[in-house]
Amino acid sequence: MNQAKLRKAINDLRAELDHLEAALGDRDTPTSGDLRIYQFLAAIEERGSVSSPDELSALGRAKGYNPQGLGGYFSGHRPTLHRNDDGSTILTDEGRRWLDNMRARYAL
Repeated sequence: MNQAKLRKAINDLRAELDHLEAALGDRDTPTSGDLRIYQFLAAIEERGSVSSPDELSALGRAKGYNPQGLGGYFSGHRPTLHRNDDGSTILTDEGRRWLDNMRARYAL
């Protein structure tokens, strides 16, 4: 099985697990998707910043992302990441709030 098919299968499984968790009505634990986002953003927070787009791609891959899918963290109404002029990436205030909310809600 090629890598793209494996990634799709993993994403499909995550979505199904999230659906099953929601059906249980048990929200004492984060969804697998929220947990993956948390782990990715927390890794950036721990480092203070990510020095280059290549380093961000490597970190994304390590957390189970296709690097091409990371753009959503930089866009939208409340982006969680910001790329500086020097190419480094930092958390936005929204990104820090999101992490704080996850920690408070799930004792992470």
